[in-house]
Amino acid sequence: MQPAVGGFSQDQRVTIVEILGYGGTAIALVGTGAVVGTFTSGSRVVTLIVSLILAAALFVAGFIVGGATHDRLQRMRSVLWFLSVGAAQSFVGTLIEPSSKVGFFVVLALTGLMAAALWFLLRRTLQQLAMYGALAGAVIVLTIPDAASGFFGFLGPPDLAVTGIVMMVIGWAWFAVGSLGLVAPPRTAMVLGALTVLLSGLVLSSEIQETAFLIMAVGGVILLSFGNMRSDRAVGGIGVVGLLVGLATFFGSVVSGDAGSVIALVAGVGLLAAAILIGRRWGSVPDQLPALGADPPPPPPPPVDPGSSA
Repeated sequence: MQPAVGGFSQDQRVTIVEILGYGGTAIALVGTGAVVGTFTSGSRVVTLIVSLILAAALFVAGFIVGGATHDRLQRMRSVLWFLSVGAAQSFVGTLIEPSSKVGFFVVLALTGLMAAALWFLLRRTLQQLAMYGALAGAVIVLTIPDAASGFFGFLGPPDLAVTGIVMMVIGWAWFAVGSLGLVAPPRTAMVLGALTVLLSGLVLSSEIQETAFLIMAVGGVILLSFGNMRSDRAVGGIGVVGLLVGLATFFGSVVSGDAGSVIALVAGVGLLAAAILIGRRWGSVPDQLPALGADPPPPPPPPVDPGSSA
């Protein structure tokens, strides 16, 4: 038990610090936006100055409060630095004012580099999220077709097949990096990669609907199996979602007519019944512990004196 000082334990005092810190940050951010909008009409120069000052202030505040060794204060540093990256992205976006894919790529790439620097200093979940989101977004935005390709429908809707494939490659690559422990936290990398894989299936569904959802289901099987092997419920849960959504949507798009509906119903019920029957047998945990109150094993016999007669 932690000693109480001044009527509060260390855990209680850190909780008070968190409440004051997070509450003050939320109010200050709202107040900053209100002041900029009210007194300056949101001019570009003022937005640049305020976003830059805000990014620096959040970084310094996180650096100071995270100087303590307590893990929850390290978490507060992580939150403040995550918000600092957001303010820095606002500064870069206002400075560049992107109007094309290249402009958005530059904004996201610069944001990703700043986030990567903070992740290098503090390798926590939010820092990896900021780094991965910005850098992956910078690559993905280059694959999105121009809006003009579907102008008034003359050229048809934009083709997102390349975007979906790139997202899938990025997702599986980041998942592999996390599973190999090459990036910290590794579990965060696996979860982010798994979510990207599922989202890539949704993007691909606009081009190859049935095949995309079948790919999503296969990916769900892989994630579920890997998550169970690693005892990672988050990865396994994402795999379950991918398997359910992928197969349900796949069969929903290919099944048609009375015969097909009946076949799908019978097949689905049969698989579920098989899972229940097999699960009752394979899922039982054998009791290998000794029964309570059992007699202890007898002691070993005493050694025989070699000088005694038989």
